[in-house]
Amino acid sequence: MKKAIKHTLAILLAALMTLGISVAANAAAPPMTPQEETLLAQLRQLYEDAYTLNNEGIAESGNYTVQPQYSALPLVAGQLNEKVSRAAVMGLNTIRLGAGLPLLAWSETQSTAAQHMATLVAYGSSQGLPDVGHGMAKPAGVSDDYYAVVQTPYGGENLFYGSYPLGSLLNALSDAASSPPTIGHRYNLLNPNWTEIGIGWVPAGMFGQGCHRLIGSQASGVDMVAWPSRGLMPNELFSGGVWSASFYQDYSTTAQTKVLVTCLNTNAAWTFRPGDPETGDHIYKVAGSAVQFYDQTLSATADTGMVYEITLTDLTGKGSSYTYRSRFVNASKRSDGGAPSLSGPTAMTLAAGYAATSTGAFTVGGNPAPMVTLSNNYGGKITWNNSTKKLDIAVGLEAGTYPVTLTANNGVPPNATASFTLTVSAASDIDGPKHVGLFGLHTKWESTIWNWIMFIFLFGWIWMWF
Repeated sequence: MKKAIKHTLAILLAALMTLGISVAANAAAPPMTPQEETLLAQLRQLYEDAYTLNNEGIAESGNYTVQPQYSALPLVAGQLNEKVSRAAVMGLNTIRLGAGLPLLAWSETQSTAAQHMATLVAYGSSQGLPDVGHGMAKPAGVSDDYYAVVQTPYGGENLFYGSYPLGSLLNALSDAASSPPTIGHRYNLLNPNWTEIGIGWVPAGMFGQGCHRLIGSQASGVDMVAWPSRGLMPNELFSGGVWSASFYQDYSTTAQTKVLVTCLNTNAAWTFRPGDPETGDHIYKVAGSAVQFYDQTLSATADTGMVYEITLTDLTGKGSSYTYRSRFVNASKRSDGGAPSLSGPTAMTLAAGYAATSTGAFTVGGNPAPMVTLSNNYGGKITWNNSTKKLDIAVGLEAGTYPVTLTANNGVPPNATASFTLTVSAASDIDGPKHVGLFGLHTKWESTIWNWIMFIFLFGWIWMWF
C-alpha cells in the first residue's frame, strides 16, 4: 500500500515538473525590511486619502459637476467631479508608489481633453460609426470647437472600458497578452517617464468608456517595470492579467530568455521557457525588452501576504540575469472591516406625469458604512438618498426605460452592486383611462355622463308606468 502511494505521488510530481511547476515544503515568507515598512505606511496613507477624496466628491455631486451627453448631437463632454478624477489618479499613484515609480500629477488640461475624447468615442460607438478610436476623424455634426479640444496634444492615450473612473484605469492595467509583448495600455500607465495624466469617463454602453491621456517627460532612472509590481503590490488594486516585466534601460531580453518564479511562502516554483506551448492556462512571450508570462496555477496563488521572487535569465546588457521581488500587501487601513453588501428593489413602473416619489429602502451593509454611487442619475432625476437608503425620483422623466447600477464601496474589497430599472409608461389618453360602456369605449368622464343619461331615462320610464 505504501509503495502504491509513493508511486502515485511520484507520478504527480513528475507531471507538475513537466508543466514547469515545482513543489517543495512550505517556507515562511521573508519579513518586511524597515524600508518596506516605511513604504507600506506611505502607500496606505495615499490609498486612504484617495478613498476619502473620492467619497467627498461623490457626496457633493456624484461623478459629475456637468453631466455628459453622448447619445445624440450636440455633444456635451460634461465634467468629471475634480475630486473623483483626482482620487482615481491617486489610486493609480498608490500602485506607482509601491513600485518605486515617480508619481503622476493630475492635469486639468489633459482631463478636459480626455473627457471630450471619452464622450466622442461613446457617441461614435452608439452610432456605429467607422474607425472609432485613437485619432478618429471628426464625425458629421460635431462642432469644430469640440473637436479642437479632442485634438489637444498628448504623449500617450488609453481608451479602455470601466464602470467607474478608477475602474477604467485598473482594467487597463490588466491588459491581455499581446504580440509583441509591449502591453501598451499597462505601460502607458506605469511608464516611469511620464509626468502628468488626465482622466475622462462616461457611463456608456454596458461597461463605461474611459480615456487616459499622459504627457511630459522626465529622466526617472528606473531600469525595469513589472506587473505585479516590483516592490509592494497593493492587493486591492491588482486587477490580474498576464504577469510581465519590461526593461527601460541597462538590460534587454534575447530569444533564449527564461523566467523563473518562486513563491517564497510555499517554495512552489514555475518556469517559463521559449517555445512553451501557449494555452489558455499557460502563456509565455518574449521580444525586445519585455516578457509576458502567465500560468493559471501561479495567478491563483496571488493574494495579500504572498511574496514572489522572479528571475529573468539569458539577458544582454548590464548582466545576464535580473532578479526582483513582488510582495502583495493590503493597502487599506480598513482591512479588518467587512466588505460591502447591497440589495433592494430591482424595478419600479410609473405613469407619465408622475409625482416625485421614492423606491423602497435598500439594505446596505459593511464596516465601515459604504458609500453608494449610481452609474447614471439621468440629469439628477434619479438620486441616492443616504438617509433613507432609497432612490429618490424627481418629476420630469419622459416615457422610457431607465436602468441604474448601484455600487457600494467602503474600501474593503470587493465592491457590491445592485441593478434597478425604472420604467415610465406613456399615458394611453390625456383624458384618462378607458372604460367599456353600453355604447362602446369611453373615457371615465364620458362614461359618467352616459350613466346619468341612462339613470334619468330609466327614472322617467318608471314614473310614467307607475
